[in-house]
Amino acid sequence: MSSNQSGVSLASKSLQQQLEHYNLDQEELFNILNDLINTKLNTLCKKYCFNNRYNYQCTIDLPWGINEPDNPLCEWGNASYAWMLSELTHANRLEKIQGENSTSLLRYFGKIIHSITFIERFKNWRFQRRIRVPDYIKAIDMDAHKVFWGLCDHEDPRNVAQRLNRSEEDVLSIIKRINEELAQRKRSHLLDLTQISSLTSTTNPEDQGAEVDVPVDDKPLDQMQLESKVKAAYDQLSWLEQFVIDAMIIDGLSAKAVLKSLIQQNISVDEKVKPADMNIQNIYYFFRKTLAKLKETTGIN
Repeated sequence: MSSNQSGVSLASKSLQQQLEHYNLDQEELFNILNDLINTKLNTLCKKYCFNNRYNYQCTIDLPWGINEPDNPLCEWGNASYAWMLSELTHANRLEKIQGENSTSLLRYFGKIIHSITFIERFKNWRFQRRIRVPDYIKAIDMDAHKVFWGLCDHEDPRNVAQRLNRSEEDVLSIIKRINEELAQRKRSHLLDLTQISSLTSTTNPEDQGAEVDVPVDDKPLDQMQLESKVKAAYDQLSWLEQFVIDAMIIDGLSAKAVLKSLIQQNISVDEKVKPADMNIQNIYYFFRKTLAKLKETTGIN
């Protein structure tokens, strides 16, 4: 058992009462979360590792770090694991999935963990950086920027209020003001996925982990129109199509990694092929077919 997996056991003890309250199978849930989190960390933690691998033993992938027993374990792996687990298991998320089967759980948590907003929240926690909030939003209230981030993440207002130690009435009032300000300036799109253009863009300004603002407002009209088309087409995809697109384009995972993840969850991309009988070519075919579907729907050549 890895140090990350042992973290699941510790976390599960603290969550056991909540899981019982929401009628969720503890072992099943944490098996799903453990696979999803480790797959995500294998990409994100390495991407933002910098020089840590030359000074510490990696807890995500042992060969990645310096494999010397005298060197200390890297703290970022376990800390990142704990952060993701906490993000995925707060009360309002658990409330939405009570009584669901494993396929529904994988679909629900897979969509969250592969979303742009989840990745943005991770980078905020990792680098103390945030989605850029317009000044006219910040002027609404001392916590307006935090409420704005919650809206971008489609977070329940009750959860935002609890996190900010504010009343629900306060938060709802701030949300109302934010929506009014955005509507007045025709900037309501800022609350959508802030980087849906990642599906069509080939550049990534944060490949080196630079602490830069996400340029979410004042976009050119043609870019806004393209993003709107892509988002509309993306929303029409099945959860499995979204899962594969997110994993291979946004996260940069290999077809082999996606194949392994789906086999572990007993899910096939082809109804004629059993999960255990799938190979990389099945993943590539499904991926290309989904991309073609996106391009056809959006009219992108």
